[in-house]
Amino acid sequence: MPYPYEYRGITDEFVLSEIKSLFENKLNPSDTAAIVLEVQLGEGGYIPTSSYFIGELRNICNEHGILLIFDEVQTGFGRTGKFFGSEHSGIEPDIVTLAKGIAGGFPLAGVLGREEIMDSIHDAGIGSTFGASPISCAASLGVFEAFDNENILDNANKQGELMHDYLNSLHEKFDFIGDVRGFGPMTGVEIVEDKKSKIPNKIKTSEIIENCKNSGLLLVNCGLEGNVIRFMGPLTTPLDQVNEALTIFEKSLTN
Repeated sequence: MPYPYEYRGITDEFVLSEIKSLFENKLNPSDTAAIVLEVQLGEGGYIPTSSYFIGELRNICNEHGILLIFDEVQTGFGRTGKFFGSEHSGIEPDIVTLAKGIAGGFPLAGVLGREEIMDSIHDAGIGSTFGASPISCAASLGVFEAFDNENILDNANKQGELMHDYLNSLHEKFDFIGDVRGFGPMTGVEIVEDKKSKIPNKIKTSEIIENCKNSGLLLVNCGLEGNVIRFMGPLTTPLDQVNEALTIFEKSLTN
């Protein structure tokens, strides 16, 4: 199914109508195991979903006995300013997939789910090639300890506020910045030819990233057209360094 992308005219209502049309014309809901969703797209362009859309998905799943699964591999563990990205909507999924931030860079992943779902699997029914590495699990415990003791979420939200204020001011200043979006510090800047045409501009995106690199700031792009610059620095980054990064970013826009 398409993903809601308000900037490109793909509205919540359009996507919901597409899902309902699928179930009415092509796919029996009783043959559908799950709907899987990133609450904010990662590689897809740092596009956040609305609480309304996720709530409607929850209603559809409840109506037809379909599991709602959130992929929180990239949005989990504070990346959006909340421990899980789903907390922005207040909607509870049936299953959540986790990785990346769960162990601070060490290889580890996990699956959480409602008790009746997880306990329904027969003994030895869940296996994993890389599960339960002692080193990775120790690193994960360190991550939880840091969240408990180091005000990680508070710092992440302060980062997000600073970034959104600064980047939105640049959005007003530069015609090739089409959109600034995202939950908390998980922020994307979409680069276009101009605000009127909204034509994706991957060449300009690459130039900005290269200018930033030459000035000591590493950024990466994402999105279907490769024209979205994503900010994904460590959640522990001091605010003065965040401000320094934003200053470098602004200078890179005019080089």
